[in-house]
Amino acid sequence: MNARRVKLFGVLGFILIAIACFFNSKSKIEKDLTTRSTAALTLEGIPVDNLLFSGRDATLSGILPSEDQVLKAQEVVAEVYGVRKVTNMLTVEPTTPEIIEVDQQKRIEELVTVQPITFDAGTYALTEEAKRVLDEIAMLLAGQPQVSLLISGHTDDSGQSAFNLKLSQDRADAVKAYLVSRGIDATRLFTQGLGETRPVAENATEEGREKNRRVEFTWQEEN
Repeated sequence: MNARRVKLFGVLGFILIAIACFFNSKSKIEKDLTTRSTAALTLEGIPVDNLLFSGRDATLSGILPSEDQVLKAQEVVAEVYGVRKVTNMLTVEPTTPEIIEVDQQKRIEELVTVQPITFDAGTYALTEEAKRVLDEIAMLLAGQPQVSLLISGHTDDSGQSAFNLKLSQDRADAVKAYLVSRGIDATRLFTQGLGETRPVAENATEEGREKNRRVEFTWQEEN
């Protein structure tokens, strides 16, 4: 083997050793930054699905519950000593239908608490005030096509029980008919008449009887 070839092998060997040292050093840096960045995120209570380092540059990816946490995660990693750059590919978890349903149901409950669907004695005709409440309920239902509504009619204890039972059913049906007229699919609306069996106030006073002449709503998720 001549001197030139020996020198060439020596240079190649040096390059290979240098490359190995570089990648070994890079690997240690990436492992250290990953460990410390993950610890910092955990300390802040931020769950990140994927944290990847290329040298001193970090890439965050996955889904977090809010925009605030997305920004906070980037801030936390950027503040870790030795990190050069952070690429933020985190996204915000979309609002689930279940959460929306809870909000809409709560809104319906609030509506009928503030302005109950009540009736004059012996009638099932909707008042203008009741129609305004039902207009808003129709809008809420239109935004939630995957749910249905049980409409329960009630009466006070005036008159015969059999008459009151039919009247309560008529009241529930009147509400359903109005919601259908506002574009709600009739197959999503169920009615029942409960007559005078479930009063919410004493029937001894006119005020109490008026409260008992009402319609109630139960939010039901369709299977």
